[in-house]
Amino acid sequence: MLASHFFLTLTVTGTVIMSFAPNQQHMKTFSFSDDESDSKNFSRNDDFEEQFDKEEMSELEQEHQESWESVSWSDNEFLEDNTLDENEFYPSLDLNSSLEPVSQGLSLQKQGAKIDVLCPVRFQSRHGKIMDCASLGLTAVPRKPPPDIIKLDLFNNSISTLENDTFCNYMNLTTLFLTKNNLTSLEVGSFNCLTQLKYLYMKYNKLVMKKGTFPPGVFKPLRNLLILKINRNTFSKIWRYDLEYPDTALQDLTKLKSLFMDGLDGKTFGAGFAKMKSLRNLTLAGYSEGYCKLERIKEDCFQNLTQITFLNISDCYIMGRSLKYKTLEPLRNLEVLDLTYNVNIGIQNLTTLLSGLRNSSLKKLFVSSIVTRFSRGIEIDEALVKSLPRSLEYLVAKENCFETIAENVFDSLPENLSYIDLGNNRLLFGKYLKNLSKLGNLEFLQMSRDTFLYDLPSQYPFQAKFHVFDHNSYSLPPNIDSSDPFILKLPPKLTRVEMNTAGLIYFLTNLTVEDNNSLTELSIAKNYFPKAIGPISGLKNLHYLDLSHCSLAVISTTFFQYFPSLNTLKLSYNNLKNLLMQANSNAKIFRNLTKLKYLDLSYNRLTNLSVDIFKDLSNLEKLHLESNQLSEFNLNISHMTKLKVLNLNDSQLPTLPINVRQHIDYLKNVLKIDIFVDMSINPIHCDCQNLDFLQWMVNSKAFDHHFRRYRCEYPDLSSKTIEDGYAETIQILERKCAENYPIFLVVLGATLALVVMVTVGIAYRFRWKIRYLYYAAYLKLKKTDQSDDQHSMYKYDVFLSYSHSDEPFVLKELMPELQSRGLKIHVHGRDFAVGEYIASNIAAAVINSRKTLAILTRGLLSSHWCNYELQMANNESIDTGRPVLVFLIKDPLSIDELGRELLNHIRCNTYTSYPSNEQARSQSYMQMFWDKLAHDLKQ
Repeated sequence: MLASHFFLTLTVTGTVIMSFAPNQQHMKTFSFSDDESDSKNFSRNDDFEEQFDKEEMSELEQEHQESWESVSWSDNEFLEDNTLDENEFYPSLDLNSSLEPVSQGLSLQKQGAKIDVLCPVRFQSRHGKIMDCASLGLTAVPRKPPPDIIKLDLFNNSISTLENDTFCNYMNLTTLFLTKNNLTSLEVGSFNCLTQLKYLYMKYNKLVMKKGTFPPGVFKPLRNLLILKINRNTFSKIWRYDLEYPDTALQDLTKLKSLFMDGLDGKTFGAGFAKMKSLRNLTLAGYSEGYCKLERIKEDCFQNLTQITFLNISDCYIMGRSLKYKTLEPLRNLEVLDLTYNVNIGIQNLTTLLSGLRNSSLKKLFVSSIVTRFSRGIEIDEALVKSLPRSLEYLVAKENCFETIAENVFDSLPENLSYIDLGNNRLLFGKYLKNLSKLGNLEFLQMSRDTFLYDLPSQYPFQAKFHVFDHNSYSLPPNIDSSDPFILKLPPKLTRVEMNTAGLIYFLTNLTVEDNNSLTELSIAKNYFPKAIGPISGLKNLHYLDLSHCSLAVISTTFFQYFPSLNTLKLSYNNLKNLLMQANSNAKIFRNLTKLKYLDLSYNRLTNLSVDIFKDLSNLEKLHLESNQLSEFNLNISHMTKLKVLNLNDSQLPTLPINVRQHIDYLKNVLKIDIFVDMSINPIHCDCQNLDFLQWMVNSKAFDHHFRRYRCEYPDLSSKTIEDGYAETIQILERKCAENYPIFLVVLGATLALVVMVTVGIAYRFRWKIRYLYYAAYLKLKKTDQSDDQHSMYKYDVFLSYSHSDEPFVLKELMPELQSRGLKIHVHGRDFAVGEYIASNIAAAVINSRKTLAILTRGLLSSHWCNYELQMANNESIDTGRPVLVFLIKDPLSIDELGRELLNHIRCNTYTSYPSNEQARSQSYMQMFWDKLAHDLKQ
């Protein structure tokens, strides 16, 4: 944990001797890592400079901070004690005493006795303490540390020598940072006593790899060392013939796993490297990692490194003509090879180099930028892919001017290849796509382009001459007819394709993809697709589609027709302004995307949207409409019962309509969905007409309760950013709008009076016409009532309305009794006309029957169609004036169960109760009941 903050400065006669200031930044999680995280920028220098400019120093400090923060304990126990006794490590000083500076600036003289001033001890756990001496201007290592120091940080000091036994007071040390000092050489005993050391960082010093810098035996005490970084120590100004790899010094590091050092031109790794049996990672990379000039690689360069599995020789100025077939052949255990940023290798020389690894165990190969970016188009031919190791699974070959692929290439690729990155190339849409499906294990295909900016060339660029693609000579293979329908066959295991910024310029017209594919993610953003016509079929498993930044202006209603599994659609930064505002057919654009959960339409300059544009997106969870120019939000979102995010940021919306507000409240309060609405940077109207919205927004839990970046726009068109959550604005408006209330009542009264006067005037003007219509209707009704006999008008005597659960009672008891008494019965369901709608059958049954008998049970109360039959019978009674409904109450029901509407029907119509169980024991009583019911139904 952090020690107490303090700042200790010792001064003698106005001269600052030493200043300690604990780092003000709180420390984060610590973990030992095999390598430091070096940031890389794209402004490259050919030669390493000895002096650091401000930018380089800033990068180095950032790298050191990342390394410092990446320390973990062996048992994953974090730091325990958060209190340290300052006096234990920082002895109190009497500043009035006689103080004299001593050599190294580490000790002070007080009355003839030395007092060691130690570096801050920043953290501790039961494993030990960490001492931070970084950037203190030290010229030597502190000699008397507190006990149990396990990590010592001497980054960015001025230490030039490490004398014998320098670290004998640090016997428990496991990590030592000596990065960015002035070390020029080491002594045989420089690391004596460091038997527990595991991580040693000596990057950015002056430890040039030549005789005398690393004496034999210097690393012998470090028998547990795992990682050693001595890169970025050799300078280009050193005569290369004086340089050599220090194998005699390094051979004692038998447990070393990772070695970072500078690469030397024309030098061989000596026999001492063969004794480093645990070595697996060898990094010689240039640029951000260190100095590396491997212009000429000897054929026997790696003969003593058969044990390594990882080799990074990126950015090493390798000349392709120096590479031989057997250069990499000794590396039979190699699993990862990085040749990136060696633009002078060339494709043909790469073929030669990789031939030596064809039967190795190589799994990952990085060969980006191995030709100059000014090269003519290059064809990936069969010779190149046949040179690839058969065990290869992961291939990155970005920025190599590839323009096309030979026909039979996919037949020769390693069969286990699952990842291919061909980004920043210029691949054309060609016939080679027909064989893409032969990559049976391919899971990820990357063909995007980056947006790096390069300097203008300072000399005429080298023109690649190998495998040049000749546009004039390219023709279709004889077995392929140019009229063949284009069906894209994808590798069966391919799940992800990225072709962002790939320079694609197409109308997205009809495309068929063979169904046998597993593609789930397709990202083709930042290309030029002005029209999406489609349909594109065969991508039934596609979940993710990114078409942002594509200048889309037209999307047909069939484009998304065959994306049944799509749940994420990104259409931001396009030009859909005129498309989505149109009604009718364009409201069907998203109709087939019923599983869509995420839709992004931001930055499309939208000014209006069709009300039902999203009517089929019932599963939508996140809707992004930010940064548009919407003047109103009249969308129908009532069906979006899963909506979680509604982003309307910076969309020029002054308010939200009441139906949208009600739905947001429904989601939040009833469905308990944690919905978030963002209306920041909108010109929200702050006036009386919008007061109800302001009050609702402030009280709603769907908004940011701090209302960050929210604005108010006033009637005079002035505006301001809200800082108090609209509290003052609402208070002012409530008072102001209340003052206008009497005026509102006067206007309302005058309006009502005017309406009444107009109505009376119209009635008086047409008084005779109104009288005529009234009497004409009365006479027609009277004539209808004078019909003597209506019995012949009905096909059935009674229509039985009952619940399916009451069918046994109806068919075995009720219907036989009524039929035996001469009634013609229409039974629900049995006598319905086949092929007619249920509603039509019910209406016909009611109209063609003298009575409708409803068997009132609990089952009928819950039946939708039984309720419909009651409504139809009631309407028939109102329209014809004849009594239609009769209720047979079979189950004892309470008033609460019946409900207000059904209770009203019973009160207004005839009803009878089915005899109770005791009464039913009397056969004579039942006969009387059935006779009475049959008689009443005939009336």
